[in-house]
Amino acid sequence: MATDTKPEDPSDEAHVTDEHVLVSVLGDHPKTKILATFIGNPEMDFNVTEIAEYSNLKRDTVYKYLDTLKGWGLIEETRRVGNSQMYALNTENDANEAFAKFEWELLTHLGDKEQAGELDDQNNPLP
Repeated sequence: MATDTKPEDPSDEAHVTDEHVLVSVLGDHPKTKILATFIGNPEMDFNVTEIAEYSNLKRDTVYKYLDTLKGWGLIEETRRVGNSQMYALNTENDANEAFAKFEWELLTHLGDKEQAGELDDQNNPLP
């Protein structure tokens, strides 16, 4: 189960930016950013404010897509902390494992392209 342990100082690594590999490949749709937040932090659970912060989105935008992601079984409600509902990656969903593997394969490919000097000026792999 996810915990409420957060990095002491959330860095750019913890936050989903336009350079995040899933966002770079799949686009900057809010669902992609939210899912990338959870896949990048599978041991954590988040309230809506934290999801918004890590995903670089507004809270209203997060609320708009939470039910869709819950409906697909990608994220789940974990517990309540005060008045805040907490959410985590549903690690029982095989699709999340596939997304995590997809992300890993993309990062491996990107690393290979970087070593070969085959990245454009925006760090995208060249054909």
